[in-house]
Amino acid sequence: MWISRDLEKSWSQAASLPVKILRGVRQCGKSALLQKLGGDSRQHITLDDLQTRRTAEEDPALFFEQYPWPLIIDEVQYAPRLFPEIKKRIDDLRRARPQSEKVLSRSPLWLTGSNQILLDQRVRESLAGRAGYFSLHTLSVAELQNGLEGFSVKECFLKGGWPELYVTPSLSPVEYLNNYLLSYLEKDIVMSAGILKVSAFEKALGLLGARVSTLLNASEIAAHVGVQATTVQEWLGLLERNQIVFLLPGYFHNLSKRLIKSPRLYFLD
Repeated sequence: MWISRDLEKSWSQAASLPVKILRGVRQCGKSALLQKLGGDSRQHITLDDLQTRRTAEEDPALFFEQYPWPLIIDEVQYAPRLFPEIKKRIDDLRRARPQSEKVLSRSPLWLTGSNQILLDQRVRESLAGRAGYFSLHTLSVAELQNGLEGFSVKECFLKGGWPELYVTPSLSPVEYLNNYLLSYLEKDIVMSAGILKVSAFEKALGLLGARVSTLLNASEIAAHVGVQATTVQEWLGLLERNQIVFLLPGYFHNLSKRLIKSPRLYFLD
């Protein structure tokens, strides 16, 4: 079953830089989308595979000899040594113009990443001016309405927009989301950001979930979980950059008030 994504058209029509990067949380459909758009013309590699990741880290040049462009690489942030090699190869192609113009115009390298903090750091260091960013979220209501027969608003409330819950209807949404919290947040947020007070972080997540759409009060959350308000603000920054939550600022005609008044917090799905 395939549910068309709104991003498909803009991805194909976007002005082509040598690298296209698709950001989004785990399991929102990044890999499936790029495989569909790339078809049989692009090999698909994932760095979730430890052996492939090891090859990419130990010998980036050999990695690209084994997996020539055009190429899709999933979870590219796990192999930071790939980025300087990508930069080198792009610069070599640019120097070889006009012979390489056609290759570069087709964006020969498509990358995905679920950990925005690590990914942004790698891109800033090596691929500035060479890569275009795109963001993919979980399925929207419009995508579900257009792609599912017998679309149910109630089902959408229970499952959100997580593709796997629609592809595999027998999956329990509660079990799936609980496992997602344990695996994704601990793997991609807690470990990579070096969060030490894991239990306090998890408790803060629960409190934030119970306060969706209310005015954000970091000091109150901090008092309940036993950390400083600045720590909660840092956690919120991590969640926001990784597209887990977003902060909706208040609307005031006075711009200064918009900037200083407390925002409302929402989870993206």
